[in-house]
Amino acid sequence: MCLQDLNQQLISISNGSSDLATFGLPTPTVQLPDMSQGINETNEGWREAYASFNQDQLHAFNAIDEAVENKMNTVFFLNAVGGTGKTFLFNALLSKWRCSRKIVTPVASTGIAALLLQGARTAHLHSKCHCKSCLTQRALLLQDLKQEKYYFSQK
Repeated sequence: MCLQDLNQQLISISNGSSDLATFGLPTPTVQLPDMSQGINETNEGWREAYASFNQDQLHAFNAIDEAVENKMNTVFFLNAVGGTGKTFLFNALLSKWRCSRKIVTPVASTGIAALLLQGARTAHLHSKCHCKSCLTQRALLLQDLKQEKYYFSQK
């Protein structure tokens, strides 16, 4: 992910004339989704979604969108039972904001939730917390504990 971010920064700064390969550095093998793709169809998509909202979805959409448009420092908790259209609502909001050329980075707590939201990542991936290294450190600590390298005494 770090190489991808660095490569994107180089491309952005150089207006597309330079990337990591230009400097003899390895190029990233994982391609992140381009959020600028599909702007026209997304514009129609959020409008269709908006037209099909029920009253609760319409109220939530307008309140959240107004807070974002007016740069209000607000937190929203959208809580409802499964199947009531929460993900549908959020995907419509994401589409609307991307149509307005806003940079939108949805972050979800689980991998399943991240798959359901357009362009979302898990909190771990977004914050660059590489679980593999965390697990490796924990495994090494457990291995050391099994080998009795650490002694615990009760007083």
